[in-house]
Amino acid sequence: MARKCLVTGFAGFIGSHLSDRLLEEGYTVVGVDNFSTGTIENVQRLNKKHANLPAGRIHFVRGDLFDRDVIFEIFRVHPDIEWVFHQAALGSIPRSLRNPQNTFESNVVAFNNVLGAVLQHRQNVKRFVFASSSSIYGKCADGARVETMDPVGWQKNPYGASKYMNEVQALAWAAAFGLEVIGLRYFNVFGPFQRADSEYAAVIPKWIRAVRSGEPMVIQGTGKQKRDFTYVDNVVDANMLAAHAPSSAANSCYNIGCGQSVSLLDLQREITVHAAVRGIKSPWVEMVRARENDIADAYADINLARTYLNYEPKVDWKRGIKHTCELLLSETELLAEP
Repeated sequence: MARKCLVTGFAGFIGSHLSDRLLEEGYTVVGVDNFSTGTIENVQRLNKKHANLPAGRIHFVRGDLFDRDVIFEIFRVHPDIEWVFHQAALGSIPRSLRNPQNTFESNVVAFNNVLGAVLQHRQNVKRFVFASSSSIYGKCADGARVETMDPVGWQKNPYGASKYMNEVQALAWAAAFGLEVIGLRYFNVFGPFQRADSEYAAVIPKWIRAVRSGEPMVIQGTGKQKRDFTYVDNVVDANMLAAHAPSSAANSCYNIGCGQSVSLLDLQREITVHAAVRGIKSPWVEMVRARENDIADAYADINLARTYLNYEPKVDWKRGIKHTCELLLSETELLAEP
């Protein structure tokens, strides 16, 4: 019988990529999503790609994890779940500033519900792997983000605070109840099937969509600010490694990035190059006011993940941009609104 995993945020960007890998590697996947940011297209894509799998290898539940009955019912039906990958969250710092209550309910209350179900079924669940974020580092000094930093009080927005609360709770419950948990602090994840239609879309899909539609590529500030952009396959690798790392690696949180910073101007130029290769007219750049409290340079120190998870980013940012542009600049439907 195929080993069974639960993926929350199944219909989302990262959750759907992770589910794809799990199915390819022989796991049975139970997925749950409320479609607040995930799309039915991602579910359909997975079902189509894996249509030849035996019946029962994919189970999808539409539900909101804010309702604890949803997650407890999933475990009632599937008591043999061995790994939980918690990817569900309401992302975006600007969104959290506009609606902090929704962010708290989706990212903290729902997290508590999932962790509570894991605790109840800890005799079967081998490990709880959850998505954290580089946002937990908040407004700290420019440069590398290292796990040994103590980010208490650094978060200046509800989203970053919600992710830090997740880490504190997970590690406390691991210590108190003997769970094995691993948190992964994602740094600016990008890749195919990332939504571009939302006002809260990340910069890479937003810019590629702008190129497709002949709109300006908007840069906030000078464009010299730098970030660590991480291709989604690297993040999927990290989740798989975290699930099966030795117990000595558990009950910690790890930075997941490429370990280098790239300026927005360099990123913009790289996308423009791939657009030109496809005969797409070079877009113009619109410079607007910088975001308040923006950080000049931030990237992941990934030495801890290398040491304990054997993590190594296999796709650098340029290869990731190339692959993403190959798909998104060639396939109109991948940029269309869901």
